[in-house]
Amino acid sequence: NLGNVEPVRSQQVTVDLTDPVIAVSSPTAGGVVVQPAVSIVGRVTAKDTAGLQLTVAGKPVSVASDGAFTVPVSFDHEGVNTMELVATSASGRTGRLTLSVNYIARVTMSLVIGSPTVNLNNEFKTIEAAPFISKKGVTMVPLRFISEAFKANVAWDPVFKSVTITLGGKTHTVTQAGLSCS
Repeated sequence: NLGNVEPVRSQQVTVDLTDPVIAVSSPTAGGVVVQPAVSIVGRVTAKDTAGLQLTVAGKPVSVASDGAFTVPVSFDHEGVNTMELVATSASGRTGRLTLSVNYIARVTMSLVIGSPTVNLNNEFKTIEAAPFISKKGVTMVPLRFISEAFKANVAWDPVFKSVTITLGGKTHTVTQAGLSCS
């Protein structure tokens, strides 16, 4: 009534109702790695990356202003290793990604014709029979030792005089006549 009027003010507020989205570019989900330690590389997409928090296997990870992240991880056992990535936006919204990676330890082996010493993963072992070259020019190597180094199951059948090697769901049988696979 006296002309005292408050100026009109307004403020626009955006309510973030979208969950952050986590994408991993390396290693690929379900992929195979041969090193016990790798870097997970990815990106978190959110409305506002300021205040964004990311954890990988429960440990906090730094996220760049564009949402990119890189985090080193180590695998404590061979086989499928699963870890959870959780991104939480400043508004409290949460995005999750479960990443499974198959770690298979790399096997390196060096055999020398005529030598019973084998270098297996930088550890020297002695084998019963040294590799040799037959009179027909065929290189003969210790099949059981090599197969077992790759964690294959090896079985000898004395009746049929054959060797059966099983690895990763595949079976190979070696006889005097040759090789058959299934």
